[in-house]
Amino acid sequence: MKALIGLVLISASMYAGVVYEFTGSRTAGDAEDFTNATFTLTLPTPVLVNTDFLPGAQLTCSVCDHVEFIVDAVAEGFTSTPSTVVAYGIDGTGSTYFFYFDPGAFSADGAYTSFLLNGLQDGVLTVSGAGGVVPEPSTLALALAGAGVLALRLRRR
Repeated sequence: MKALIGLVLISASMYAGVVYEFTGSRTAGDAEDFTNATFTLTLPTPVLVNTDFLPGAQLTCSVCDHVEFIVDAVAEGFTSTPSTVVAYGIDGTGSTYFFYFDPGAFSADGAYTSFLLNGLQDGVLTVSGAGGVVPEPSTLALALAGAGVLALRLRRR
């Protein structure tokens, strides 16, 4: 019985999935140095530690060879302003562009606009699925089955 309750509690804490969608542009003084980038990153749980992602099943990107999520920009020495950072590298150039967002942006649903480099580098990060725990259908079915077994056991007493 205790094992069943523990299993239901553990499985109920699983995320159905977190989707990060980013659109950004970078301009460096002239129209010829202008880059637009978009990416979609889908993960089972929110990003809580610094992580570098490569294009593949989880990440689709218009021009990126990698996307990096930096949870605490101050601790990493990027800035003295509390923030989180999304960085992407441009295919074949060796260049990486950084976009600064509100602290906690990776773990809360919403649309976040970059700051610090406004006008030079502008980006919007939209996060969905991170704001709450949503069990997957199989997890919900297991929880309901467990509740049914528990109800039957209580009825027999």
